[in-house]
Amino acid sequence: MPDSAVRLVVAALALGFVAGLLLAWVFDWTPTGPEVTGPRDASDTGPGPQRAPNLVIAGFVVVAALAAAWLTFRATGPELNSTRSVAVMPFRTLGQSEADAFTDGIHVGVITRLSAVADLDVISRTSVLALRDSDQPLPALADALDVNWVVNVEVQQVGEEVLISARLVDARTDRQVWAEDYRRRLSAIDVFAVQGDIAGRIIDGINARLTNQEQRRVELAPTQSLDAYRLNQQGRLALERRTGQAMGEALAYFEQALTIDPQYAPAWAGVAETLSVQLAYGVIQDKGQLARAKLAIDRALALDPGLAEAWVARGLLEYLERRSPAALAAYERAVALRPGYAQAHSLKSFQLALQGQQVEAVESARQAVRLNPLAAEAWANLAAGMLTLGRWEEARDAARRTLELAPNWPNARFTNAMVLFHSGDPAAAAAQLEGLSMPWTGAGAEMLRGRALVRLGREAEARALLPTIEAMDDDYALAALQAALGERDAAFERLKAIETWDDWSTLTFRNLDGPLWNPAGDDERYAEVLDRVDASWGIDAGP
Repeated sequence: MPDSAVRLVVAALALGFVAGLLLAWVFDWTPTGPEVTGPRDASDTGPGPQRAPNLVIAGFVVVAALAAAWLTFRATGPELNSTRSVAVMPFRTLGQSEADAFTDGIHVGVITRLSAVADLDVISRTSVLALRDSDQPLPALADALDVNWVVNVEVQQVGEEVLISARLVDARTDRQVWAEDYRRRLSAIDVFAVQGDIAGRIIDGINARLTNQEQRRVELAPTQSLDAYRLNQQGRLALERRTGQAMGEALAYFEQALTIDPQYAPAWAGVAETLSVQLAYGVIQDKGQLARAKLAIDRALALDPGLAEAWVARGLLEYLERRSPAALAAYERAVALRPGYAQAHSLKSFQLALQGQQVEAVESARQAVRLNPLAAEAWANLAAGMLTLGRWEEARDAARRTLELAPNWPNARFTNAMVLFHSGDPAAAAAQLEGLSMPWTGAGAEMLRGRALVRLGREAEARALLPTIEAMDDDYALAALQAALGERDAAFERLKAIETWDDWSTLTFRNLDGPLWNPAGDDERYAEVLDRVDASWGIDAGP
């Protein structure tokens, strides 16, 4: 019985229990019908009210109570398949070391298929890879990932065959629930069939619900070419690294895959996403590549409208072209198609924050952390979101977790400083920001340090930062520090001159710096600038 139905039945029986108890207490059954129970005169020795119907009512009460208890136990008791969070650990390669890329490709395939199922919480590949070389026992690994189920798989390539051994383990009890050995020839159809079967058996073992559409995604065979499949997976693995060189390699892999199979939708999506990421990271500057990316996206979606990766690529493209509502709509479509797609949740959260939808942004950030609990970027995003809602302690906790996961990552330090500053600790923020520069924020780190110094009464040091910020050509950072120094009129004039608002200036002006620009809540200039920010991102234009 579905959980919702169980809860409904329990609620109905609980109400019946209360009603029956009241009836039994208040009424007696007499030859003329039910009468309100009253005190009997001690001298009255005649036949009293009949109690048999009361016994019937009491019997109903007992049955209802027992049934409610039984159903409640079924719904909340120690049922093995009650929690559907699963981590597919990195697959182990046996034998040939060169089979690693092939093994990783199968791993990606299984996770992708499972993450299309809304009834599962599937931990992202990024987080499970962080534990690839861990020697912790299984319960400890499950605790680190906050899951109840773990999948372990071994892969061995022998000549023209592949041997795969898979098992599903209940992490709470370390009990193996399902295991299967596969021996298949090396062909795309067989590899996809094994991926689909492993995913299906996991879904069955966890007792997850599956829609018809999800079933089709789980069983999908997107190409009949094993070589095209291998090249596409190598492209995905290269793109994960997010370096300029790796992005170039990824693009080459995707293009080779399309040379073999021009109808391979995931490879078209790979081309589009790689071009968009290269532009977003500044690896390439040629905006003409946007047209090429758009053609690739259109081709991917024409071949497979349900391909979540293609919708993420479309979202990135719309973001680069500064059409925020269209970008958000694309990310929402990707999440609907693949509910376990951690990257799509992160991108959706970021886009919502750009539009000032803080509550929704935090909800998406939470889901991204749930699916990718060992990713510092996801925690940094959540910390910023909590900050916009004024939830200081939760923001600090998330910022500390970011630092724990990536102590040498400059953005972790910047996020922590930002949280410290806005939650009322300018001294600690200034110390964190000493010597720090964050190119993606323009002069954001320098500006924030200057504002922290102003709060500490060290205005001369803050003013000394103005020439540095001006040389960095960041009008928003310069205006914000001017406003903090009391030059709000000049600062607003500088804001009005900004034509294109970048990510950081949009995020901080809209979500964090309201008290700086509009402390009394009645400055019309603030609303005017906010309208300009919206126009810069095409927010008024709609999706």
